[in-house]
Amino acid sequence: MAIKLYVIHGSHPAAAVARALEMKGLAYDVVELMPPLHFAIQRVLFGAPTVPAVRLENGMKVSGSTAIMRRLEELAPDPPLFPSDPAARAAVERAERWGDEEWQAVVRRLLWAPSTARGRRCRPIWSTPAGGCRRRSSGLSRRERSSPSAR
Repeated sequence: MAIKLYVIHGSHPAAAVARALEMKGLAYDVVELMPPLHFAIQRVLFGAPTVPAVRLENGMKVSGSTAIMRRLEELAPDPPLFPSDPAARAAVERAERWGDEEWQAVVRRLLWAPSTARGRRCRPIWSTPAGGCRRRSSGLSRRERSSPSAR
């Protein structure tokens, strides 16, 4: 049985885990979840609402890219994902913490936080074909809105 990687489309932490699995030469299947349903599904399956998460061949469940990467290092030490030099490894771990604590929050705000600025209603990028924001409908067609009698 291959490792199962649970993702949502466009998740950069999920892409990083997929790349780590490829680098390690570990077979895996992707289970792509549909936002926003993934919150409930992940909470039930893994106890945490976010992706990525993996179910390993032995049935063990691991959630979060940092925890998954550490577990992959234990399962398959070669090739290593982290430098052996302590100073270089510390620098990688600082960058990883920054990504988890700072960058990920920015990305989540951009993709998930609704905004009503200037008559626009923003939705997660996956919810509209052009992504992001679209104008609120006034209930009138374009022709009716431009007509002098509609004013």
